[in-house]
Amino acid sequence: MKSLPRSVLLVALALGVAAPAPVRAQDVQEPSDPAFTYYESAKQKILRSAGKKVWDAAEQAKRRNFFQYATQEAERALTFDPDQKDAREYLGYVRRGKVWKLDADAAAKVKRQNVRSGSNGKFEPMESFEKRIEEWKEKYLAKANAYVAAKYAVLGDDCAKKGFPLQARKGYEESLRLDPDNKKARKGLGYKRMGKVWLTKEQDDAREQATKADEVKDASRWEGVLGTELAKAQSRHFRVEGRIDVAECKEICFALETGYAYYLSDLGIDPTKDVFGGRRATFVFMEDGDQWQKFCDAFGGDDFTRKTGGTGDTGGLIFGHRMRETSSPVLRKDGALHQAVHMLNLKVFDMRGGAWINEGLAYYYSVKVQETCLTHCVALKKGQYANQGREGGLKDWNDASNWKPNVKELVRRKADIELRELVIKPITQLEFEATIKAWSVIQWMMDTDRDRFIALLDRLGGRGNHVRILESEFDKSLEDIDIAWREYVLRNY
Repeated sequence: MKSLPRSVLLVALALGVAAPAPVRAQDVQEPSDPAFTYYESAKQKILRSAGKKVWDAAEQAKRRNFFQYATQEAERALTFDPDQKDAREYLGYVRRGKVWKLDADAAAKVKRQNVRSGSNGKFEPMESFEKRIEEWKEKYLAKANAYVAAKYAVLGDDCAKKGFPLQARKGYEESLRLDPDNKKARKGLGYKRMGKVWLTKEQDDAREQATKADEVKDASRWEGVLGTELAKAQSRHFRVEGRIDVAECKEICFALETGYAYYLSDLGIDPTKDVFGGRRATFVFMEDGDQWQKFCDAFGGDDFTRKTGGTGDTGGLIFGHRMRETSSPVLRKDGALHQAVHMLNLKVFDMRGGAWINEGLAYYYSVKVQETCLTHCVALKKGQYANQGREGGLKDWNDASNWKPNVKELVRRKADIELRELVIKPITQLEFEATIKAWSVIQWMMDTDRDRFIALLDRLGGRGNHVRILESEFDKSLEDIDIAWREYVLRNY
């Protein structure tokens, strides 16, 4: 473990979706791979019957004047069964022999916007309208998604039997994106059920090894700084204090210990090793206003710092979270886990630079530990991706379950940021979708050659030239590394 400089890290915990400007990308063609070919072939056979189930949801939407959803689901039905008669006819197609042809006049008459009409020429109240949409989603769309998810799980099993593990995982993950509780897919991915939560084997092992958090009754330094009593709990490596319940403090400690053990074991380090030098990383959750200003005063915070969502001396293992009106237990836990990974990056690999990999690793373990990623330390800007559409509505980048299909779409459209540009940008210039590519590149390295990735992390510590180190470690240009990653995305996402 390298020595650690005691520098103050000021991080803005942004809770929105940003979008990068248009960038160039290498031309990529769909790879001809036996496993990829088999997956696509088996998918057509196994998921064909899903077309009828998805159309059923579309028809129910049409009956309720939810024409936007009816159109989306009709189009999705055709991705499973191109000959689904009802969906074809609804979208304006006519059958000519064995071929479906789009009738321009009929297609132009297809209603594509929801209609909120009511009796006596008056609009239905928005509250009532939205309630009916939710009822349709719960009763019909969820049923269709569960059916499709079951078919994807069968596809995963089929690929696993054929000896195609990456394609099997792809099928299982597609299943869980539609139905998080699909047992076959969870089993295929090695999850274990605990109450209402599914845990991977690694998560379960980390949970078992993590020290249980205990409530702390003694007064703390931060109670004196903030001038108020705080709930306090601590585990083996972490301490949490704040204007929150003790139970929540313990739950955050649990998530942090799980991430700690998972991080170390993934990267070839004994998960019982103490990388914090006998100290505990401390997270302080305080109310906005006077408490936040006092915490900033303790670190000499400037005007910029006082506008952020969190600040602290990462080298000193202290970080304060500002609780705004949008704060929630999930968000607080997510933010602490994100920052804890930054602390581990610095303590284990002396990672003081390299915004792309620092942020990418924080995403990687946030998603892996608790399947959320609501925190990011990047610039917030509107760009071309803010309004991008995707069949099925998968355009919410703030939902980590959508990242894989969204990243694949960007690669197909040759719209992802180039790896060279991603690697050299400082964190103040990186945008949210760009750092999601960093997460994906890290996943690719973890999946295909973890030993090389660990060696890369050792070399990237400090302020080394990331472009030169990457090209040296992979013995190829950054552009060739980018092409290899894109091929992986097209095969496996």
